[in-house]
Amino acid sequence: MNTADELSRQYVSLLGVSEHTASMAANLYLAIKATKDYARAQKEFVQALRQIAHNEPWAAEMVRKIDEPRPSASGHTSHATNSTTAEGNQRRTPFLAHITCPNGRVTVTVDPAATVATATVRSTASTGRWADAARRATIRVVGNRVTVVVPKPEPLITNSTTFHSAHGSSYYFGDHVTVAGDFHVGDHVTNVGRMNSAEAGSSRIEVDVTLPLGSGVTMTTRNADLIIHGALAKLDLTTLNGSLTAGVLGSVKVRGHNGPLTISAVQESADIETHNAPTTIATYSGSDARIVSHNGSIGLTVARTARGRIEARSHQGAVTLHGVRGRYDLYVDARNRYGAARTY
Repeated sequence: MNTADELSRQYVSLLGVSEHTASMAANLYLAIKATKDYARAQKEFVQALRQIAHNEPWAAEMVRKIDEPRPSASGHTSHATNSTTAEGNQRRTPFLAHITCPNGRVTVTVDPAATVATATVRSTASTGRWADAARRATIRVVGNRVTVVVPKPEPLITNSTTFHSAHGSSYYFGDHVTVAGDFHVGDHVTNVGRMNSAEAGSSRIEVDVTLPLGSGVTMTTRNADLIIHGALAKLDLTTLNGSLTAGVLGSVKVRGHNGPLTISAVQESADIETHNAPTTIATYSGSDARIVSHNGSIGLTVARTARGRIEARSHQGAVTLHGVRGRYDLYVDARNRYGAARTY
């Protein structure tokens, strides 16, 4: 999927404009973005739409939809919820979202019509430690920054606790959960009551954030997946096991371990280090890319507009680059432990 198609689909789904209007608007935006940074491009894009709206019906439709009041959506049924809205202004100032979430799923939507940043935290469980964590989550707004923090849930078993089973066996749970005595299937904890089997799992935490165009995200997580809809100006992600699925990113920085990374397009720069996870970028058109992995594969398709340096290295995973053969305007360093990467 190329960038124009991605933006066009966003305009159709988020604004409800016709496909013709969406296509024309996407091409106009990309023409402006080719020589401008995100913030400047967004401003000039809206200005250009307003200037030509009196002569071009598609531009008039786009302006009308952008200015149209949009009710907040509440399409989810949840039990534990913590939400707030960051009041913005009609200039659609970009926001920077700082997100900390230990587990679950985080969804970020960049809405071209949004003038405010919104955030909601919920749990799929009505009771228990994950529901409590959702209720204790904090959402704070200072200026054009929105901070979302989901705390770690209370532990199921506290350190240095001894339980006794119905069969007389003792179980000691310390820092690394050790067991003393013979374990019998069907034993019940009698020290503090029976352990709720539902609590032993991970009730899902769901975080939804909506941002205006030109916004960025900084996120830290252990196991939460991150899904990004729309064109995000900047992403800085630190994760252990969480995956990333993103549409259009301006610049992206990732420090990860096991979660796969799938990105439709990167327009400016990429700085990615992973351990076991595959990394795929469908379209890269930036000026500086560094993608390093230990065991994960790397797949990168380079657009004609890309320039500068591209470094793609993996210790054991396959490295495949498309669109770089014969490109003397690029400096390409692509390899793995067993030799050169596959370039096309």
